[in-house]
Amino acid sequence: MEAPPSRYRVVEKDGRLIVIDTATGTATGAAPPLPARSGPPPVAPGKGVMAALADGAAQVVSKGRDSDGRLVIAWEWTEKGKTKQWNAALDASQQRRLGRAILSIVAPVPVVIVTFIAGRPFLGLVAGVPLILAGALGLNRLQAETRP
Repeated sequence: MEAPPSRYRVVEKDGRLIVIDTATGTATGAAPPLPARSGPPPVAPGKGVMAALADGAAQVVSKGRDSDGRLVIAWEWTEKGKTKQWNAALDASQQRRLGRAILSIVAPVPVVIVTFIAGRPFLGLVAGVPLILAGALGLNRLQAETRP
């Protein structure tokens, strides 16, 4: 006497094992959830110290990453009594530009302080103010570009 055929069979599809109901010919159960995104951020690490610092600065000022791995910005400030917001998910080039702008604003501050202490305030202002303005303009452009 021969055993009846099995109700289910297991097949490999796209590198995964799937259980097929032989009575209906369809896959049983829900597909297993995809594993959580892991690994490096979508922006490849930059070459050199400045690129690494810019990437780190962008990560520090962000809220985190969305499900696609993009950097999320959620800033809120008050201007002339009105609350303003900048909420954006930045792609790879925008993330790099954000990091450079933040560095351009923050990096000259110690130089300006040291030159003031050394009694050369004009030298500090000449060296620092253009960099700070360039960073502020870069942030402004990036914000205008990412507004809905």
